Amino acid sequence: MSGSNPDDPEQLLQTFIALAIAYYEEALRFSTPEAAPLDYAMIQNNLGNAYRDLATGDRAANLARAIACFEEALRFYTPDAAPLDYALTQNNLGIAYQDLPTADRAANLARTIACFEEALRFYTPEAAPLDYARTQNNLGIAYVELPTGDRGADLARAISCYAEALRFYTPEAAPLDYAMTQYNLGNAYRHLPTGDRAANLERAIACYAETLRFFTPEAAPLDYARTHINLGNAYTDLPTGDRAANLARAIACYEEALRFYTPEAAPLDYARTQNNLGNAYRHLPTGDRAANLAQAITCYEQALRFRTPEAAPLDYAATQNNLGNAYRESPTGERGANLARAIACYAETLRFFTPDAAPLDYARTHINLGSAYADLPTGDRAANLARAIACYAETLRFFTAEAAPLDYARTHINLGNAYTDLPTGDWGANLARAIACYEEALRFLAAPLDYARTQNNLGITYADLRTGDRAANVARAIACYEQALRFYTPVAAPLDNAAIQNNLGNAYRDLPTGDRAANLAQAIACYAEALRFFTPEAAPLNYAMTQHNLGAAYWQLPTGDRAANLARRSPASRRPCASPPQRPCRLAIARQPKAWAICTSANGTGRRRTPPWPAPSWHRTLCTWRRLPMSLARPN
Repeated sequence: MSGSNPDDPEQLLQTFIALAIAYYEEALRFSTPEAAPLDYAMIQNNLGNAYRDLATGDRAANLARAIACFEEALRFYTPDAAPLDYALTQNNLGIAYQDLPTADRAANLARTIACFEEALRFYTPEAAPLDYARTQNNLGIAYVELPTGDRGADLARAISCYAEALRFYTPEAAPLDYAMTQYNLGNAYRHLPTGDRAANLERAIACYAETLRFFTPEAAPLDYARTHINLGNAYTDLPTGDRAANLARAIACYEEALRFYTPEAAPLDYARTQNNLGNAYRHLPTGDRAANLAQAITCYEQALRFRTPEAAPLDYAATQNNLGNAYRESPTGERGANLARAIACYAETLRFFTPDAAPLDYARTHINLGSAYADLPTGDRAANLARAIACYAETLRFFTAEAAPLDYARTHINLGNAYTDLPTGDWGANLARAIACYEEALRFLAAPLDYARTQNNLGITYADLRTGDRAANVARAIACYEQALRFYTPVAAPLDNAAIQNNLGNAYRDLPTGDRAANLAQAIACYAEALRFFTPEAAPLNYAMTQHNLGAAYWQLPTGDRAANLARRSPASRRPCASPPQRPCRLAIARQPKAWAICTSANGTGRRRTPPWPAPSWHRTLCTWRRLPMSLARPN
């Protein structure tokens, strides 16, 4: 082999496989279907295994040859003539279809499932318990990989298969196979979209912990590392418990994996782990935020040493997206330069996340790109927002109400924010578009705080709307703020509650109908409630703005003692506000570290309420083990 290294175990293995193919083909000159049908079938099975394992040449062509060999073997390995050999060859044929990179993936996996189920007609718990367990494990993997149908139902079937395999793969009878199946069971629970998400992830964590009893650094160092990666993923996703503690555990898992996944030993696994470690640092809510993001950037850059466009184009794109997110969120350095870097990363991502190759990732990257343009403080503001709007509109080609209702809703929120901030065009028309976006989003939002956040945005937009019936617009704003306050309570979100109380006070101040004195009294009560949480220590600028609004309400109050009303204005309320004196100062909802998994939103101008949704991260690599195909060595 030209340029080969005789000390490389993989090259040595491939050399032996090529020799084996030559020997099997020579053997078939003499073991013919007429002279020795069962020996002929055995050699065809073994030749199929060799082609399946051959890493050189055209992979699809090699697997097509393997499939032809297994199907030829099944002409003679029949259920009547050789039931267990028939089952074994069906198992191997299923694996070959499972690995086939060409044709219809769903159809290939359907054939795989049919082969494994046929094998199980003869691999019974009584006749061949370990082969039965092996085939159940393989069947579970096929259901996990199935791209069509009901995802929850397919994963539930996979879980049943793994559980059945574990009846016979016990720690005593087959410790490494037991560990392998526990690992696959953990992956299935981790990805299960139905049931209690936290409970599913807790089960996954328990499975990985059980796996690590047997996959030790000494016995199986790379499997030990792989299990730590997925254990870290499970802790990263866990929605219950202390978020910071969960992410600290995830970081520890990834760092432990990196003891074995080195650039020299496993460059792509090293890159995958660095990518995941970067995600964990990026989401870590404790410690120095700037330092955490700097660490994330370092991790992503390490990953990109090996995740190249040539070696792994989609993984390269995913890490470029994550690097863009880290630059977009960085609180240090020059904001415009950070966002320009983020935009460059997203643009590079979109070279590989295309509508054809990865439509949902293409859509998510457009959300992030739109958010970066919406935040960009340099250049032409209107042009930047027009680009953001175009990005969100492109996203909605793929995030439809039917296919991805929550992503569809979140994209509409971002689109509404961009229309609200747009400084050009017809202001009333822009606000009307924003209102339509928020109302469309509310059709699909079920999470209480997401619903409340969007009601607040909608309320502000109605309050700003200067077209149509002013009294009706303000009344709608009040109704929106009151809806938001059902969930933004003083206990659940005190600063957000205060911001909405301030906005509600503004709406009562602006209300042109009803009893003017009663409206202003209601506004004063709202501002006073806001000031329970907007203190000089906790939120000095919001405290000053709310005092300004409170002072304006007292100044406008037509009832009571005029001198006393004016005296109630605090010194803070007499300072000039950032907005015109005749208009109330509006407050942004405080940004939260808690993330939504998919969407980001545009930052406003300091007046707009923007949901705090960080950009999506890609780091889930489903690692499953498949049993090696079984070769027959028939005695002479």
